[in-house]
Amino acid sequence: MTVDDLREFGANISRRLSWEKTAEDFMWQMNNNPAMADLRDLNMVVRIGLEGAVHYSGSDARLFYHPHLFEGNLFERSPGKMQGYGCAFTAGFTESICRGHDIDDAVRSGMTASMNLHRKGFTRKPDYPLNIFKAGDISWIGSVKIPHQGRDLWTIADSPPIFDIESVSRHIVINGYRQRRCPLPIAHFGKLITADRTEIEGYQSIRNLMIEYLKTENPERPLCIGVFGPPGAGKSFAVKQLAASVDPERIEHLNFNISQFRDEEDLIDAFHQIDREVLNAFLKIPEYRHGVRSMEAILDMSILQDVKRFEKSSLPPAGQLDLHVDGELFHRMVMEN
Repeated sequence: MTVDDLREFGANISRRLSWEKTAEDFMWQMNNNPAMADLRDLNMVVRIGLEGAVHYSGSDARLFYHPHLFEGNLFERSPGKMQGYGCAFTAGFTESICRGHDIDDAVRSGMTASMNLHRKGFTRKPDYPLNIFKAGDISWIGSVKIPHQGRDLWTIADSPPIFDIESVSRHIVINGYRQRRCPLPIAHFGKLITADRTEIEGYQSIRNLMIEYLKTENPERPLCIGVFGPPGAGKSFAVKQLAASVDPERIEHLNFNISQFRDEEDLIDAFHQIDREVLNAFLKIPEYRHGVRSMEAILDMSILQDVKRFEKSSLPPAGQLDLHVDGELFHRMVMEN
């Protein structure tokens, strides 16, 4: 079955945060959710997208995962739907069992077969592309036992005997993280690369928010994300790379250092792409409740990521504007102009 089958059946299993989080949620649901009671005595394989799987047998579970991808990443890279992934997994899994391989290798072979189908697709000939079942090297697919009881910040990188954090660190320094002999989960966000579970989940959650926001037609308010940290911590770099990993064509980078603004003249560079009516409202509104900080807040609340210029539709609703100006008056001035 698939993890989406379990979710539809009532299992609260997180999406696209980290492999550890998905595994922990799976075990908690199997052990505690009454809706899963009928499944606890089964020997089953649960597919997690094309990139992962869990083999569950009598309360013991093992996670299989792509070290450099997470659930749904392959579908993001190649949008659209295609039939046959489940069949490909089952065929690859069964073929491996028939050759006398153990369950672990069979799961890896099934994952490889479904990913091969996704990469190659169906040919113009009517024959099914049987060459997808030639798994080849499957050792690069990571595998780790899932703890029965979740513990704080359990990580694959610190799960003996396969991993321990010291040997993993030494291996990366000497050989680099791309070596398949070390299937450590690595998250890529543009040029930002991290192996830390806490960072992965934090960045993934923000990335998920961005993806969902871009799917929303005519959103009522902007997506506002605050990033805090000391100077030089990489805040700007992280935000730019996250945006680039989501949709570099639709998300435009606009950099305003408004903390250095002193009067209206300093807004010229920032406002050179602003719609004339919007600019007039900014300049003619009688009062900003908190001075330049209110100007900054209005810019932050406005939807600017996927527009060519700051236009009327970019403005937040009057209720939000009321925190910094007379919202109704501001909107009226925009329309009157």
